[in-house]
Amino acid sequence: MKKEDILDDSELTQPPEKNDKEDKTTDIHKGSWMKSVIKNGKWYLMGSIATKAMLFFLLPVYTRYLTPDEYGIFNTLNVLAQILPIFISFALDAAFGRFFHDYKKDPEKLKTLFSTVYWFVASYGTLMLVLVIFSSQWWLMRAAEVPMYPYAFLTFLPPLFMQLGGFGLVFLKQSLKSKMTSIVEALGAMTNILVTLPLLVYWDLGVIARLLGNVGASGFIFIVMTFYFVRQKILVFRFDKTMLRILLVFSIPLIPSLASKWINMLSDRLILYQYIDMEAVGLYSLAANIAILLLVLQDSMSQIIQPVSISGLVNDKERTKAKMADFALMMWIIMTMANLGAFLFSKDVITIFAEKSYENSYIFIPILGFTYVLGSQYRFFSYILQFHKETGIISRATISSAVANVVLNIIFIPIYGAIAAPFATVSASLVLLLWIGIAAQKIEPIPMDWKKLGGIALLYFSATAIGILFLFHAEVTLLNFLLKGIFFIGIALIALKIGNYIDPMLKYIKDNLRL
Repeated sequence: MKKEDILDDSELTQPPEKNDKEDKTTDIHKGSWMKSVIKNGKWYLMGSIATKAMLFFLLPVYTRYLTPDEYGIFNTLNVLAQILPIFISFALDAAFGRFFHDYKKDPEKLKTLFSTVYWFVASYGTLMLVLVIFSSQWWLMRAAEVPMYPYAFLTFLPPLFMQLGGFGLVFLKQSLKSKMTSIVEALGAMTNILVTLPLLVYWDLGVIARLLGNVGASGFIFIVMTFYFVRQKILVFRFDKTMLRILLVFSIPLIPSLASKWINMLSDRLILYQYIDMEAVGLYSLAANIAILLLVLQDSMSQIIQPVSISGLVNDKERTKAKMADFALMMWIIMTMANLGAFLFSKDVITIFAEKSYENSYIFIPILGFTYVLGSQYRFFSYILQFHKETGIISRATISSAVANVVLNIIFIPIYGAIAAPFATVSASLVLLLWIGIAAQKIEPIPMDWKKLGGIALLYFSATAIGILFLFHAEVTLLNFLLKGIFFIGIALIALKIGNYIDPMLKYIKDNLRL
């Protein structure tokens, strides 16, 4: 390793000096964020829609060839797999995303940053993968009703592939290379399907078919991203211990946060299995997989807003905070209306796309969907804390959220049954939002428009109350579908009016689409 490749602490914690001749494309926070979201976010949206839509329209196949019990086992294994990145990378992907903007104008330092995190995870992660697989013989059967072989290998190999390939995706996202990112992710999802369907339909491998699909998708992304960054000479044989130490100082405090999020995802399933059965886990998991479609909208914008927010906070703080407040209101409107749509049409979706044995899962969908409504606001406050490197606050908040989720599940599932699980998840998400929001506002206040945010919330809950009385449990008919559609459009227009977005939207369409 060359001497000049070693960076001291001051270099790592301070951004490089600006140069007027630098490529202006690195100043991604400048200009209209809305244009950035439309220009780049459309690719994330199309990629997410392609990815999620493929899985969504395959629900009839998956629910036909997997019983609710098997669906519950597969989703439990999926959630168990998500603990592995905590042990193999120490949240270095988050650290990479944060420090990327300090060194994006210095190709050599950026190359060192990427290579250091990649080789550390490749070596240390392989060791941890072996340990987790062999230790699973003592606990996997109890957690998911499956033996160690071949389930442990098929469950825990994809996270290592995804973590290594994920560094490449983080690099592309922070560079706003949305088109390439979306294409790679969509092709990964297609690989999953092409591997899964023959094994599931023709060979009737059940859960193993789904797990092999995950291996295929993660392996594809790992190979493509590794090959690309080697060709671009960004991934090289370089390792900087000083840089790794500084990155770990940032990322290690996030480990309790990641562990708490994992506990949030797993605890409801394990407690449902403990107090009810694996069929209840399957119904709950199907609803969770449909509710997560709300992330299509949220992520298509957030994957643009996160890098431009961090870049803007580094270079133009006050103007950036004002833009963040504007987008927080916009996302609040979009996400509340999206979840209202999930509330109104969840029964239709389950009736059309799932087998009859899954029909009772529709009631969970809008409740779980509200966690993503709250999450759309949490993200803006977390960007402030990430910028100030206050990762300890994020960890304490997520730990408290996880504890709340577990306690509420243990108390209320035995009393009220499976319906208590999604309400516990929403309550835990609210704890997280309040903790992060209050802490961030004390450190670096974002000028949020609380009056409009409150007005949209009141409208959303009022519409939900009306829907419960007249629309939610109604039979799935064309007339009922049309009534719900008219009701939804009316509420959405009122929400846009409260946010003062109708006139700006019409002006933008006129100016940019030349209608």
